[in-house]
Amino acid sequence: MSYNYEYKLTEEEYLEYLRYLVSFTKGTKIRNLWLRFSVPLLVIMTLYYFRQYLVSWYLVIGISISLIWFFNISTKIINNFLYKKIDKNFAQNFKVKDFKPVNVMINEDSIILDRKKIEYSLIHNIAPLNSSLAIFYDYDKAFIIPNRIIKENDQLSEVVEFIEEKIKKED
Repeated sequence: MSYNYEYKLTEEEYLEYLRYLVSFTKGTKIRNLWLRFSVPLLVIMTLYYFRQYLVSWYLVIGISISLIWFFNISTKIINNFLYKKIDKNFAQNFKVKDFKPVNVMINEDSIILDRKKIEYSLIHNIAPLNSSLAIFYDYDKAFIIPNRIIKENDQLSEVVEFIEEKIKKED
């Protein structure tokens, strides 16, 4: 079985990849952790401080606010911050002026990226993003295959399963 893709990345696909990378930096993780837990901790501390005057529905309201913040509002704020921070100006810092055509061939033996052979043993992570598939190899390198090129989601999962199967065989 073999997959052959020829494509040219769009700026938005590249920005999505950069947002994914930035979300794993130490500073971003600390900020996100603080943002997620700040309001729930404040609500819990306030409820504890005024525990003598609490009615049970105050507890329910406080816990509801904390859960809504933790699972919904903080996630939206974090994503909004990433989209504002990692924008076209951020990408210009990397001096990428134009995206060149890329040819990727995934076959039984290896992945060939523009005539460069990548052994399956070098691949350490496959990250399905919203609009692309990021494949990380050799500890500090990656390439992106847009979902629009892979076409259907069934074929996307088929490609991911194929690569994961080859990685397991190499180990």
